[in-house]
Amino acid sequence: MPRHLRDFEPLASLMDLPEELLLHIFEQSIFPPESLYYMALLNRRLHFPALSVYFSRHGIDLATKSVTIHAKPIAIGWPDSLSALRIYLCLDSLDLQDITCVLPHPSCASTRQIVAHMNRLQCFMSRLSSVKTVKLEFGDDHWELSMCLSTGTDEALGNWALEFGGLLNCTVTKGCESFTLVNGTYMAQTYDLVLSNSLIPRWMRRIFPARATSASNSKFRRSSTQGTITIRLPAVTQRIQLKSLTIHSATLLLPPGLDWTLSALRQSRLTSLALSIPLPRLGNDTLIWQHILPLVASAAPHLTSLSIKRVQGEDADIFLAFAARLAYLTTLDLDFHHWSRNFELSKLNRPMKRLTSLHTIPVVVEHLLAHSALPSIRSISLIWWMMDDTTFHESFIRPTLSNLRRLSPLHATCPLHISLSIVDREISSFADRTAPYLSASQDRFPLIQRIQMHGKYRDLVPLRHTNPLIQFLSLFPCIIDLELDTDETFPESDVLELMQSLGSHPSLERIFVDGRTYSVSTS
Repeated sequence: MPRHLRDFEPLASLMDLPEELLLHIFEQSIFPPESLYYMALLNRRLHFPALSVYFSRHGIDLATKSVTIHAKPIAIGWPDSLSALRIYLCLDSLDLQDITCVLPHPSCASTRQIVAHMNRLQCFMSRLSSVKTVKLEFGDDHWELSMCLSTGTDEALGNWALEFGGLLNCTVTKGCESFTLVNGTYMAQTYDLVLSNSLIPRWMRRIFPARATSASNSKFRRSSTQGTITIRLPAVTQRIQLKSLTIHSATLLLPPGLDWTLSALRQSRLTSLALSIPLPRLGNDTLIWQHILPLVASAAPHLTSLSIKRVQGEDADIFLAFAARLAYLTTLDLDFHHWSRNFELSKLNRPMKRLTSLHTIPVVVEHLLAHSALPSIRSISLIWWMMDDTTFHESFIRPTLSNLRRLSPLHATCPLHISLSIVDREISSFADRTAPYLSASQDRFPLIQRIQMHGKYRDLVPLRHTNPLIQFLSLFPCIIDLELDTDETFPESDVLELMQSLGSHPSLERIFVDGRTYSVSTS
């Protein structure tokens, strides 16, 4: 070999640099996230430094064992954080215990995009040894109201069901103890609830119309506009460790997802279930819940905690009967999206013998207390929404507290804890509308030990003067804790004035403002 070639020494490349210098270079703004991703694919030497900076830019810290993944829409193109995590697993293992994945809202015209993302996520989950908590979100809150997920033909719906069911089963068989599904949409015009009146003689349908239209005589059937093949998500076929299931979506409450939900309940010893009833109306919601809820109750007999949000007032009886079917239930949170003071509740066929904690609106508490349905109750939280007129407390709060006064002596050995949860757009205007009327009627609420107020705060009158909020709180002489959730609209200076104004309160000990804790005794 010629000497001039023998003496030639190749120049140093990027791969020859020490890792500390590589990290410093990759952290420069000239390297966009996509470049870091492709750098990690080039060489094992660049793999971990490039991904380390990539994850940092996406707010991912693998040391916490918790990760939030935002998948990109296909139109924007990959890579995204899910792609980076998948290639990380090619050379190393991941010890993740808490995973949140936000998938783009599915297209109204095709399920192709959402199916592709679910396949990618399933491949990632399958490489993990275990995971404890998983939260899956379809889109953002805006899409919560959408009824658009046109699955179309039998083939399209079948592909969607196969991929979605595969993802769910892969997740829950990894030792997952808590699973949450948020948003998603209806399977628009996919399944209809059909009353099976053809089996009932016409004369009986005329004499017993209620029986002829009951949910027990109904079933779900594919919409004739889409197809005739019955399609279900693949069921859970082995015992799983799921303990908590949260469904804030209709996707797993209606076919074809309902079958997976029931199988997951049967294959686990679930103790906590949280449901959020979708806002869009199907037209026959009452019959749908009459059909679905008994199936859920039978599949999850060991439930001890139940939370149901956004119940419609006319469906209150159905959901109360559902809760009463759960023999081991100790905690019930029943919130309403819409209700009026005129709806009537039916007497429960059975009391809630083990229920110790109840969070709901006053009319439901009043009804349950009046029928002695709460023999073991220890904690009651009343949800107080300000109605359009000022007689709301006269219609609901007064009779409810009257019943609670009669109940209190029965809990002498184990005191009854009662709290008030107030929801309004502005807590200051709520107090401004309510305090004068309550003061004029000389009402006092000595049973209330905790008050939670949810809403923005606007300083109508300085707190050191005759502020409506101070007037309102003075009506509760026995409160120990006051919690204000104002979305960071309560200034620090007003918190100090509030503490000074309430410093002489006979029982108040703590004030919580937007997550911050203040001790009144040391103020």
